[in-house]
Amino acid sequence: MYERGCSDADGEFVVSKDTSMALKYFEEAAEKDHLKALLHLSALLTTLDPPYFRPEQARQLLHRAADRYSSPDAFNLLGQLYEHGLGLPAPDLEQAGTWYKKAAREGHSGGLFNLAVWYESGNEGEDGRKRAAPLMAEPGCIKCRMIRLAANFDVRRGRQMPLTESMAVCSSESLRHPNHEARVFQLSKEL
Repeated sequence: MYERGCSDADGEFVVSKDTSMALKYFEEAAEKDHLKALLHLSALLTTLDPPYFRPEQARQLLHRAADRYSSPDAFNLLGQLYEHGLGLPAPDLEQAGTWYKKAAREGHSGGLFNLAVWYESGNEGEDGRKRAAPLMAEPGCIKCRMIRLAANFDVRRGRQMPLTESMAVCSSESLRHPNHEARVFQLSKEL
């Protein structure tokens, strides 16, 4: 079912042109706890226009992915939902930090970047600000920053990088630190 929701012409994730059918297929696959379906469906439910915009459902799906698979992508996306208050009465910055830390501990580049920005924004006070600079210097974080800058540039030119594309790029293996396992272990002690 998951594959029916996407078109894989060039080996990349692209949502089927029929949004309602794509959502139907992703929902069927998510009911069977298919990890990629849970992640992509939640990303779509937070980026599409109404009536498809359903952030509460996206949060539930991400919690399932986090609980069942300990998915760093789910950790990072949960952090984003909590930080921006999507599907919540208000943003919950403490929960956002908790999820970003989990993603960063797993070596997720997007989670590392989001955690650094979260610290830089004054969360956890002056100690947090001091932690931001070393995190921003991490190779995966630098690449994520470049991707985000490119996305912002595209937004100014009238093209917005979809969340699913940003998510896929920031979590790809190519962004991992060359000595990934040792660096993740070291970061987990620091965070």
